[in-house]
Amino acid sequence: TGQFEFRASVSIDEVELTDADNVAVQPLRVVRQRIRVLLIAGYPTPELQFLRNAMLRDNAVDFASWLQSAGDSYEHPGHRPIRRLPATQQELDAYDVLLLVDPDMAALGAAWPEMLTRFVGHAGGGLIYLAGEMNTCKLFGVGGESGRAGDTSWLRIMPVVVEPGLY
Repeated sequence: TGQFEFRASVSIDEVELTDADNVAVQPLRVVRQRIRVLLIAGYPTPELQFLRNAMLRDNAVDFASWLQSAGDSYEHPGHRPIRRLPATQQELDAYDVLLLVDPDMAALGAAWPEMLTRFVGHAGGGLIYLAGEMNTCKLFGVGGESGRAGDTSWLRIMPVVVEPGLY
């Protein structure tokens, strides 16, 4: 981090009318930016505990988490603990990365499929989805689950093909 100055020069053996344009100087300010991560998990798992601890220890991450199965009095861990999930596109776009750990997508609300699509497609946000044993089956309508979990239009932004009988 700090203030730097980059200088580039060109030397030519030929005679020029002026050599004033043979040097360029560009100042550059480098700042440390923390990556803003929101982790949403459907239920507690060992993977969730590992990810949460890793994020809390990383100095380059500004971390918030939300456990869907937690009670109202549960304090969600993070550098900036949250009291509720983002309800608008602007609130979601305040994050750089969204980490979904087998969430119950239907419980997130009707606006979330469109918000996720815009977060990745328009805001350039990163999306990581960790499949799990409880809610992923509902999401893809497999494993004996009846139907899908709410609006699944956002799945088109993921590099996943759902093939019945593959599970």
